[in-house]
Amino acid sequence: MYIEISPSLRLRPKHLLLMMYRYLSGVYQLGDLSALNYVKGFLDGQASQFEVKRILTVCGHGIGEPERWLSERMVGCQIDTVSFRLLDTQLFHFLRAARRRDIEKVFSKFRKIVAPYKVISELVSDPGLIPYWCEQAEKMTGLYQQGRVTVFGDYPLRIPETNSYDLIYVSHGARYFSVEAAMKLRQRLSQQGWLAILTPTEESCSDDRSRTDGRFVYSAPVREAKALFRKLLKDRGYILTPAHMRYHGLSALTSRRERIRFNVLASAVAVLIGELILSSLSEHISERARLEALNETASRFTDLSASVNEELDLYLMGKEES
Repeated sequence: MYIEISPSLRLRPKHLLLMMYRYLSGVYQLGDLSALNYVKGFLDGQASQFEVKRILTVCGHGIGEPERWLSERMVGCQIDTVSFRLLDTQLFHFLRAARRRDIEKVFSKFRKIVAPYKVISELVSDPGLIPYWCEQAEKMTGLYQQGRVTVFGDYPLRIPETNSYDLIYVSHGARYFSVEAAMKLRQRLSQQGWLAILTPTEESCSDDRSRTDGRFVYSAPVREAKALFRKLLKDRGYILTPAHMRYHGLSALTSRRERIRFNVLASAVAVLIGELILSSLSEHISERARLEALNETASRFTDLSASVNEELDLYLMGKEES
């Protein structure tokens, strides 16, 4: 199922779900902002001769916000961007080509599609959603027209070996990332370059055993919701592939790790729905089955009131580290 605006502009409903969640939750904006601020401070503290001229971003849940931040704070840099999923690349190409009327039209059509699903319909009706993505599209279009951003449609590890980067920033790609991927990306660094990897902290690796406010995504309500979501999809003939975290060996590659903790101001229900969305985006699931299962699951948690805590690990490694 496609929502078509023109022969060259169309999105699937799952693109719109991702856009809705990225706006409503704030998880990825806050995470990237915290990590990139730290990375810039770290790089500023390096030798004064070192200048970041070329950057590669590898994004796990959508392309847009990190590239915009980097372009505004590292003036003159050239940004190449790539994703582990075609879904994210498609979204970027839509944003760089879309105008305000296109974004308004695509969300108007999407609202009609989700009208039967009360919880999702209410979230999509947030008055700030369309202005937010209009602004993102305007910024992305400007960067693209200036030639400051290049989008690779290929898999991240197949980027040409001739490309050399002063900074490679990997964001929220736990489902697809691995230690082997980190080692291959590090080979693409310039002599003084740095690889920065932002990942969710694993449930079992919290180094502060006295803490009781762990990640919201590991809480009992989210676990219960995910189990129900999987069951509802299974009842409809679909099986979700479990996400395997394969990055727990990153600490062996570098001693530089910064733990980032922050509280998300979005509602627990919005973030919970987002976790369900993210768990299903890469699967071959019909849009109708996804929407039905999302709405039915979310409707059982509309009274959820909880603090949404996030905990991320930022790893930094240089070209020559072993």
